[in-house]
Amino acid sequence: MLFLSRLLFIFLALLAPYLACCQTNFATSKLVVLIEEPNKKIEEKLAPDELKIYYQEIEQYNANLKKVIEQYWKIGVKPSFVDKAQFNKIVSDKTANTLVLINTKYSFNYADYSNYKLSNKLYKSKNEIVENYSKKQLPYRAVILEIKKADMPPESASVANAAMPSLKQDEAELVYAVKSLALQLDYRIKGTTEVQLMKMYIKNAPHLKELTLLINQSDLDENAKANIENHYKFSYQLVSKDEIEKAILTADKTKAICMVIPNPDGSFAFKVFDASSMEILGQTATIPPSEYYPELNDKIKVNHLEDFTHYCD
Repeated sequence: MLFLSRLLFIFLALLAPYLACCQTNFATSKLVVLIEEPNKKIEEKLAPDELKIYYQEIEQYNANLKKVIEQYWKIGVKPSFVDKAQFNKIVSDKTANTLVLINTKYSFNYADYSNYKLSNKLYKSKNEIVENYSKKQLPYRAVILEIKKADMPPESASVANAAMPSLKQDEAELVYAVKSLALQLDYRIKGTTEVQLMKMYIKNAPHLKELTLLINQSDLDENAKANIENHYKFSYQLVSKDEIEKAILTADKTKAICMVIPNPDGSFAFKVFDASSMEILGQTATIPPSEYYPELNDKIKVNHLEDFTHYCD
């Protein structure tokens, strides 16, 4: 019963953006996607060779975003892609029946540079953007893809959102996000209530028993890695990030994936998804760093594995 209560609490938090707005039929809405553009403050601080890489990364991100949106977004009319100036006009005009997809970046609110240096443990070698630019600027620490209504204030609650596992979103991560966002919009279109949605999540959780859970071995705590079978009772594989991306891109119906996702407050969420549908099958979390607990809890530990097991019961 304790674990059921925790699961309900977690999914209530997940539902916050879903419940924040009144029920609306979004079936005929138009999705407008804000593309990434170079940041002038970053451009000014980069050497020519770094600047070239920076432009290439933005170009690749936009290409992947366009490809994934066009492939997986089937709600409403055909999506369009706009720059910042076009986006601002759409928002200032309060364009009706329009949704906007934005890439929102957050920084950890550390008080001094020493804490910032500590936070660099977050990505280590996982993310070359942080490695390349950490000496040039305080890099972003969390990224959330959000859908908002164009006729509402920019600070209003999201209609749907997907927290991202890394700063540099590759194609597989964008597939995860767009599928997740589409699921959330589909719930709204169907008029799914809060209670119905909670029941659905609880009903979906045991599906994890039928799948092989892929865990990125670099995300796993060493103590957990030593005796994982004692804490996770179902089929699993320790794999590389590439194998997880492959399961997402091929929509593998036999696999579940575990993602480690940083939150804007410095805590981490550990989420398990069906690799095919991107339905969430369970999640747990850590606390943010503090004066008393300064370490970054970015590793999957034994208690997280036990949580995933109990959610299946």
